[in-house]
Amino acid sequence: MNKSVLAQSTTEINTDDHLWSNLLNGVSRIKKAPSKYILLLGGGNRNAREWISSLKQAAIGVHTGRSFKENKEEIDSTYLMDYTYIEWMDQDQGERLAVIEVYLISERHVSCESLLLELFTQEFLKNCLICILLDWRNPWKWLEELYSWINLIRKSIENFKSLEAGNRVISDIIATWEHKIRTYSENAPWVSHDTNRNDQVAVPLEIGQYDQPLGLPFICVCNHSEHMLSIEKDELLKDEHFDFIQQFLRTILMKHGGALYYTSDLYPNTLNNLLYSILDCFSFSPQIYMDVNSPPKANVIDGNQIFVPPGWDSWGKIRIIRDGFDVERVAKAWDADLNFNTDKNKTLNSKKIFEEMIADCRKNDIFDISETNDFVTTIPYQEFLLNHLNIIETKLEAQENVPEDRINIANAYVASPQLNVGGIKLNAEEVDEKLKKLRDTRSESNSPVLTPEKCYKSPLKAISPLPAKEQNEVLANFFQSLLNRKKAGE
Repeated sequence: MNKSVLAQSTTEINTDDHLWSNLLNGVSRIKKAPSKYILLLGGGNRNAREWISSLKQAAIGVHTGRSFKENKEEIDSTYLMDYTYIEWMDQDQGERLAVIEVYLISERHVSCESLLLELFTQEFLKNCLICILLDWRNPWKWLEELYSWINLIRKSIENFKSLEAGNRVISDIIATWEHKIRTYSENAPWVSHDTNRNDQVAVPLEIGQYDQPLGLPFICVCNHSEHMLSIEKDELLKDEHFDFIQQFLRTILMKHGGALYYTSDLYPNTLNNLLYSILDCFSFSPQIYMDVNSPPKANVIDGNQIFVPPGWDSWGKIRIIRDGFDVERVAKAWDADLNFNTDKNKTLNSKKIFEEMIADCRKNDIFDISETNDFVTTIPYQEFLLNHLNIIETKLEAQENVPEDRINIANAYVASPQLNVGGIKLNAEEVDEKLKKLRDTRSESNSPVLTPEKCYKSPLKAISPLPAKEQNEVLANFFQSLLNRKKAGE
């Protein structure tokens, strides 16, 4: 090969390598937008998708100033898990500042546990926030829903801890979240989680605070708080009931290090407060992403705009809402329920306490036929179909095994068609035989036979009548057969 050609080829290769290295170095200098994850549980399929759409529009509104009701995005629904994301953009530079990926499991399913086991990785859990969504249109079922989802989280975390390095990852997450709770200060400016822990003042945990950690940061959102007015108007619940529900939820959430938020599209500040807390949980500076200088104040007075950030609550603050609430009894009942997962026939202790105060008046409805207060355990879908298939096959076998003699007996007893002419019962088959004999008799003669078919097809003048003697014999025989039939019937 020519040396000049070889040298030229080598130069081109070196130039290409230099070009790619420059491109890769340039891309590596670009700051990658950090990704965080929200696992949204509950709320029902439609309600969960509508709520996350409102939250996305609220995130857009903090930058553009638009109302979050404008151009509400529709999230496609799938069989079990939905997916979307919330992004914060730099309007000046047009760059993406941060991305929060949202995974939605709106309804409990038999395969949820295995699905979460696939979803839970070290990277996912280190940057994940659990959000349980409740709906004010059905507050009577909140305790069942809360227990079901929390129990699912606990089982999924235990499954992850059995994997290699799983226990260490969960322990680090619990320690980080506990530090956040202990260093919470309502009046202090926002402080990054990356700040040296020695520079922050950590207070001891309150009684009943974070003594049952789930293993992940946890918040609870009660959506459609505007329905509290209609519930009160219909006299289903009163002020003391709303206070009891708030106290009950706060007692449970305190034990798991959770936070409580009431949200509604009619109160945009509720979504903004929630966004602030979400950014704070992910160590995103709210000053940058929301352009706020101070954190929002906790609110437990405005009944439909409750805002309890993580680390703020205590038993004393819960008791002061309304006298008579036994916070210690509720906490012990919830502990007993969490340690009791095997006997599905026993009613939960916390549920008894909840229903003593929050009775579902809708049970008097004629359409409500439920007679048990126990939790309903759903049958797996495939098991239900298998049972139904067995029932169908049993019915088909019973039909195929009918004895042939029964079928023959049934056919033998099929009655011949009967006629009634002038009060005289006639057998249609016998009449037909008589008419055939008449036709045969006439066919023997050369005279045309008078039949209904020929009456319509031939003109009357073409028909020649029978002789008088033969005609009389035919008529006499016919009426004689009728009389004989009548006598036989008598």
